[in-house]
Amino acid sequence: MTLYINCCPRMNSRTDRLARALLKKLGEYEELRLYDEPIRAMDSQRLPHREELLDRGELDGEIFRYSHQFAAADRIVIAAPYWDLSFPAQLKIYIENIYATGIVTRYGADGRPEGMCRAEELIYVTTSGGPFDGRFGYGYVKALAEDYFGIPATRLLLAEGLDIQGNDPEAILQKVMAENGLTDAMLSCLIFLQKTEQACTQQKICMELSLPKQTVSAALLSLEKKSWIIRRASAS
Repeated sequence: MTLYINCCPRMNSRTDRLARALLKKLGEYEELRLYDEPIRAMDSQRLPHREELLDRGELDGEIFRYSHQFAAADRIVIAAPYWDLSFPAQLKIYIENIYATGIVTRYGADGRPEGMCRAEELIYVTTSGGPFDGRFGYGYVKALAEDYFGIPATRLLLAEGLDIQGNDPEAILQKVMAENGLTDAMLSCLIFLQKTEQACTQQKICMELSLPKQTVSAALLSLEKKSWIIRRASAS
């Protein structure tokens, strides 16, 4: 199964929207929302505790839960906006948490890392307001995946220049989706609503389109902001 690592802090995230269009094409997935997880940085207490467990070969503890989840996935999709030449700090903290020798990687006799992850592909999804420079974000993740985790293929799905004056961010997103054969949740919701002759609930849209509640909610919010739909509270 695909593991979707969602590092998008904004509810109406353009990066998450692009990632969900990809996930719709890929099929079944498990989502890990990093901002909803109790992920903590390795500090003066957690780090020696983890090192002690690794030295004893005790790899089944709760502290390794994310490591095992990552290592067992058939495919990895990471969604993270382009911030300050890289990505949000929450993703780096997550990577520090999963990097456990004996679970995601090991070291050979020559000291070189040997990947232990099952995934054959990692897809990194991001959007940027201006020009994109992947050296310190995607480049870092690609090096980890291929050289340390044993994931042989990495791919970048990017929509850039969304906030440059004169650019149409919606047109850019749609162009990237079209070039990659993706269907947008917002467009799917709009088409479904156009075919529906009467008022429709969010729950019904989720069921009919087989989309998560959060995805549909974000799509409807975008449509409402564009004045393409009118939302009303249902009668109790």
